[in-house]
Amino acid sequence: SRFDPDWDNWLMPTLGATNSATTLISAVQGTTVTKTADYTMLSTDFQVLADNSDGGAPSTKTMTLPTAATAGQIVIIVAVGGTDATHTITVARGGSDTINGSASSQVISTLYGRVTLVADGGTNWTTLGGISL
Repeated sequence: SRFDPDWDNWLMPTLGATNSATTLISAVQGTTVTKTADYTMLSTDFQVLADNSDGGAPSTKTMTLPTAATAGQIVIIVAVGGTDATHTITVARGGSDTINGSASSQVISTLYGRVTLVADGGTNWTTLGGISL
């Protein structure tokens, strides 16, 4: 990526989009929510803390992404309780959107594992750095 000398535009070559600095800053603002059940993320969500602990009886949860229509929108999903190889957090695409160009979901299978994604402004979410474990 590069910045122009006047900070007017920011180029994200992997997304093929040019956004103003204001758009970039607004894209990373949002809310942090904690969820203990399946959840469809809102366009205002920035970070979702997915808690699988279920009062000592862990289960599997699905966090569904919002539409990828807002270029530069970043979302982070973090497994904060009860997550292991059997009790996972699935990060699912919404509708016909894709994740890394694929219809496949991302799966978090370790406690405090996380996935960070950025929207391309069309129909694709791209992981930033893969899944961190």
